[in-house]
Amino acid sequence: MHLMNIHRLLQEGLQKFDNLEFEEARKVFEQTAKMESKNPVPQFFLGMTLLALNDFSNGELSIERGLSLSPKNQLGQNLKALLLFKKNQCQAALDLLSKFPVIETPRVQALFLVEFEKILT
Repeated sequence: MHLMNIHRLLQEGLQKFDNLEFEEARKVFEQTAKMESKNPVPQFFLGMTLLALNDFSNGELSIERGLSLSPKNQLGQNLKALLLFKKNQCQAALDLLSKFPVIETPRVQALFLVEFEKILT
């Protein structure tokens, strides 16, 4: 598929994610991940969405697929750290974040803030 169409689909999925329409975002990212199987970005966005839907096992699979394509991708490593926090493996998550600090985007930072709030309460 043409790169412009992939970009449009990713933007559509992110808009749905930002609007908390996680199930709709999941559908868009699943479609994009199938169309672009060698591109880690749709895998990471799908994993992020699955984590938001509390589907940790499939979220982890998607994140790991993305990391197999791009092992040092900061977004992928941040999502892996988020998953470790959700699994109460806080030290492992902190160790990972020391190598791959949280990306300075509101979307990713918000995911971490929500998770930190759960840990602290």
